[in-house]
Amino acid sequence: MNHLPLVTVVFLTLAFQWSAVNAAMPQEIVLWPEGVPEPRVPAEPAEKVEKKADGIARRSNVSNPRVVVYDIPRTEPQQLRSAVLVVPGGGFGILADEHEGSEACRWLNEHGIVAFLVLHRVPTNKMPVPNAAPVQDIQKGVQEVRRRATALQIDPEKIAVLGFSAGGQATLVAATNPPRFPSADPAVSARS
Repeated sequence: MNHLPLVTVVFLTLAFQWSAVNAAMPQEIVLWPEGVPEPRVPAEPAEKVEKKADGIARRSNVSNPRVVVYDIPRTEPQQLRSAVLVVPGGGFGILADEHEGSEACRWLNEHGIVAFLVLHRVPTNKMPVPNAAPVQDIQKGVQEVRRRATALQIDPEKIAVLGFSAGGQATLVAATNPPRFPSADPAVSARS
């Protein structure tokens, strides 16, 4: 009796499950791999996501800012796509990154736009300038998306930023000011 078909079926099943799990896990781009600039958010307590009684998830203690890629299938391989960085609000104390983040990213995907969820530093609401760190993270996020535009098949001139509440305020400051972080690459614009 030949067991090869059974082994093949098991292998293919595991391969499909592995690819489905990996497809469901969005890619993340760490914004400051060489170290987060000042003002820093302490690494302790650790970052966490909590769902409160109202059913809304809230992310707290983000000390390692990053963008989460919400990509879409490429329908026309040679066509460059538009992109939007989504910046959730939360009063600079937390990130409301579900209803003001991932849901908006999925909606943009449904409309053919590649989305990037900006998980910026929080809490910063007790710092002298609460938007300073988020502004840096937004500007760095735009720069990193623009730097990867060719690989992501994104038009580097069609990158926008959508901010909610406190994220909207930080987005406005980020868009209307030169880069507010050290060693900004002048060859790659950090403004949308």
